Amino acid sequence: MNKFYEIKRDWGEDLFSIVIKSTNPNANHLDVYKGLCDASYISNFKLVRFEGSHIPDMLPNNMGWPIFSSRCCARFIDAGAGADILFHPLKMILPASFPIELNEYCLLSAKQAIDCIDLDSDQVDWFDETKEFASSYQRLDLVSSKIPAGVHFFGVRRASSVHVVSEAVKEMLELDQPDGVAFRACWLV
Repeated sequence: MNKFYEIKRDWGEDLFSIVIKSTNPNANHLDVYKGLCDASYISNFKLVRFEGSHIPDMLPNNMGWPIFSSRCCARFIDAGAGADILFHPLKMILPASFPIELNEYCLLSAKQAIDCIDLDSDQVDWFDETKEFASSYQRLDLVSSKIPAGVHFFGVRRASSVHVVSEAVKEMLELDQPDGVAFRACWLV
C-alpha cells in the first residue's frame, strides 16, 4: 500500500515570510485547495508585505499556500509529481511588488483535489453535521480507495490548507534537507 504525507509548514524564528492580499472581493483564497488555482485566479492577489532574514525552501505566508524554492520544485518533478502540479512562478503572478529574493520561488497548486477524508473518523472535527468542511483534525485519516493510483501530489477536499505528497516525493525532497517544510504521515483506511 502506498504511503502519503501531509505537507506541513515548519515555522522557525526570523524566517522570511510574505503577506498576500486579495484585490478582488469575489476571490476566495481557499479555492487554491480545490484545484481551482490558475493564472487568472492568482491575478486576484498581490504581495503586500515581506519580512525576515532567512528565506526557507517552503515560504511561510498568510494564505497557507505551498510556495517552494526552485530546488524543491525540481525534486517534485524528479519524483514524478510534475503531472500532478501547476507551477506558478511568483515573479509572474506578483510582478508589481515582487522582491528579487523570491525570484526562483513557485506557488504549487494541485491539478486535483480529492474527496478522500474518512467521514467516519473520530480524529476530525467538523464545522457542522453536513461534514462539508473540517474545522480541525488530530490525525489526517484518508480513504485509500479514493486516492487514484500513481498520484504524487494532491489537495484534500473538505479541509483547507491541506496538500498531500506520496512517499516518493517526500523522500526526494528530503535529499536536500529543505527548511521550512515538514511532513506528517497520513493514516490510510
